[in-house]
Amino acid sequence: MPNQQELAESAADRVTMVHETYGGAAQGWFVPTYATRPGQPLEGLTSVTQLNDYAAALGGRLVDADPSWVTTEQNAKRLAGYGVNLEQVTASEAAQLAELRRAYERQEPILVYLYHPHWVFAEFDMTQLQEPTPFQPGCFTTGDGACAMPDYSAWTAASTDLQQEAPAFYAMLQRFELPLADIETMLRRVDVDSESPDAVATEWVEANPQVVQQWLAG
Repeated sequence: MPNQQELAESAADRVTMVHETYGGAAQGWFVPTYATRPGQPLEGLTSVTQLNDYAAALGGRLVDADPSWVTTEQNAKRLAGYGVNLEQVTASEAAQLAELRRAYERQEPILVYLYHPHWVFAEFDMTQLQEPTPFQPGCFTTGDGACAMPDYSAWTAASTDLQQEAPAFYAMLQRFELPLADIETMLRRVDVDSESPDAVATEWVEANPQVVQQWLAG
């Protein structure tokens, strides 16, 4: 949320948004930190407003993710709103991340759309470009799109019947939260290192008994 606010509202008669699992998850345009260091192609780049000055170094492209995502539409509006003369290249997220990995291994500059939590941030040192205008509701609908993307949150959702059918379990879901940094570390272990999700989750639970006890309290 709010990326999927419309979807949540359409299912409100069947699904309850129970509790925020994590919040404050930033999303936006990122470059590898190495490329911004002195003597590197993106030295001095800190803001989206500077991107036209670095277009050649970036190959004239913003490497975006899946064309069906809400954020892909938002990024198209942001490019136009900011007057950034870069081509928006969309593909599957897997293709996007493969291109990022190739650039990183070669220490080349690249501009990508990314979001937290993601294993990328446990694997690579990335710098988010600053935005001159904070996000405001309506920016991507009635506005010109020249604003930051909103930080978002993930929520646990449940059937509207669950509270009556399993009140103790529902109460646990109302307390269920996970730190962003821990999620990204676990995602890297599962998505990059191919560890078993069950094993990774079990290890986290065993290492965080006080947090688990808070979920189960009451």
